[in-house]
Amino acid sequence: MSAPRLPALSSRQPFWVELAEFVLGGFSALMLVSFGGQVIVAPVLLPVQCLVSRHTSGWVSMTFSVLGALLTAEVIWLGWALLVGDRTTALIGGSVVALGSGAVFFWISRPKA
Repeated sequence: MSAPRLPALSSRQPFWVELAEFVLGGFSALMLVSFGGQVIVAPVLLPVQCLVSRHTSGWVSMTFSVLGALLTAEVIWLGWALLVGDRTTALIGGSVVALGSGAVFFWISRPKA
């Protein structure tokens, strides 16, 4: 016979980790509606979102993957619109490139099972 196993004290994360995820999620959502702030913050925020998404599970991972994909798409779309002068080309081409970039970020940031 084997010795009985003791139950784990808690399967939850520490409070400070949950608080940090909440604050980072709120800041990420705020950057989506910011007027130009996302372009400045994205080089730091996107890698952080990717790391959080890859090293968590469940709805937290999915939330950060979606927020990161949306931020990637928005930054690419804004950059494309600034680089291309024609409105129609910027709208159509930028949307295609932005959606593709967002999908790539989403795929990369998902935890690998």
